Amino acid sequence: MWSVGCVLAELLLGQPLFPGESGVDQLVEIIKILGTPTREEIKCMNPNYTEFKFPQIKAHPWHKLEACAHPFFDDLRQPNASLPTGQPLPPLFNFTPKELAAASQELRRQLIPEHMNK
Repeated sequence: MWSVGCVLAELLLGQPLFPGESGVDQLVEIIKILGTPTREEIKCMNPNYTEFKFPQIKAHPWHKLEACAHPFFDDLRQPNASLPTGQPLPPLFNFTPKELAAASQELRRQLIPEHMNK
């Protein structure tokens, strides 16, 4: 899913999302946005990276990364939205309180469809 999202963003932007000359360079670019992963997270991503010293960077607050609120995803917020197979969508709007803590009411209304609040 991560790769698909990155490719989609690159297609929309017309340029690499996380440019780098190596996998480690790209990971550093990702860290600049999402913050430094824990040792356990790094081990899950790639056990070979556990020896690298990554910069200790705090993640950007989620409310500043509003891609999910983009109109491109409006169709997914419709009450009758489903997968192409006709099956229901996976849980897309089950944000945790921590994820929404700094989000404005307006952003919350954009992210979570009204029918999901019932």
